[in-house]
Amino acid sequence: MNSQNEDVLPFSEQLKRLHKLSIQLSRAETLDTFCRMAVEGARNELGFDRFSVWLYNEDRTVLHGTYGTDEQGNTRDEHALTWTVFDPWLLEFDDNSTPVNVHRDAPLRNYYEQEVDRGWNVTVALRDGDSLIGVCSVDNVIHHRPLLSTEVELLGLYGSLVAHLYARKKAEESLKESEAFLKMSQEASLCGSWKWNPHTNHVVWSEEMCYLHGISQEEFQGTLEHTASFFVPEDRLALSVQIERILKAHIFDPIVYRITRTDGEERTLLGRGTFHLDTHGQIDTIIGTVVDITETNQTKTALQQREEELIHLSEQLKKLHEISISIAHATSLEELCLRAVEHLRDDLGFDRTGIGLYNDAKTVLTGVYGTDEKGKT
Repeated sequence: MNSQNEDVLPFSEQLKRLHKLSIQLSRAETLDTFCRMAVEGARNELGFDRFSVWLYNEDRTVLHGTYGTDEQGNTRDEHALTWTVFDPWLLEFDDNSTPVNVHRDAPLRNYYEQEVDRGWNVTVALRDGDSLIGVCSVDNVIHHRPLLSTEVELLGLYGSLVAHLYARKKAEESLKESEAFLKMSQEASLCGSWKWNPHTNHVVWSEEMCYLHGISQEEFQGTLEHTASFFVPEDRLALSVQIERILKAHIFDPIVYRITRTDGEERTLLGRGTFHLDTHGQIDTIIGTVVDITETNQTKTALQQREEELIHLSEQLKKLHEISISIAHATSLEELCLRAVEHLRDDLGFDRTGIGLYNDAKTVLTGVYGTDEKGKT
């Protein structure tokens, strides 16, 4: 839908476009491009007049602008703009757990904070879990079209989508930085090294290797058994398999494992190595290096989690679109309520659901359909 078109699309079509946007935004190459695409998607696909994305700094004292829309409906660079958290409306929003705040008769301002009109203004939360990472600001300064209740719901869904995708993109960039730092560390030999003689069971650790494990060189006992004692119990089998593969097949595969330092902290290490053969073709010395990849591994885990959350969100958006079409074809109010309850259970995975409707005076809420303890309607 183009921003010049004042007709509002059916909610089912808006959900379809929201799913389409989720795919487009997931392909943004950088965080900056992502923010621009989020603004343009809200305008061109969802039909909102002005839309802007604001992100908190690290200590959450200032909101920084990214991109927004001017009074003519064009995308505008707003990186130079800031809002402090001491603004009353922002403090109110930060304390509110609702995803969307609506102000029906609010001053609408231009880039220079000058009031140019009045209309509705909506602030949409960008939350990463329980943490507010930013907000989106939306208004109707161009076409002055009234705000529908379905659009408020749509903005809440879009804010959740933008926040999930932004967090994932940020995790991707953090992972790239971590991997680049890891590569630099390895190239600069900023890692622990070790040597093991399998015939005498004598192990030598470098000073850096001891540091990684939280001990001094004098405290290291120089045996494979002492080395294995640092491995978390779940990873000791992997060490045994690795040793057997080296000694029997002469193959040293990279290994990722976890250790518990003497101070109780658990770290994730990446080990690589090689071996020397004697004149009889038998291994007489094995040497290797170890790099701490805890932060990189944590970033990968977080990224994988965000990927799973995004897939789930995308699937839910698709299902919501299909459900909206199914409900729209109900021939009676009773059938509509029945379909809604069954879709909540069968398609969205909720255990028990129920629908109640108010009387005209809104004094009595009467049940229509629900789900019992066995999951039956």
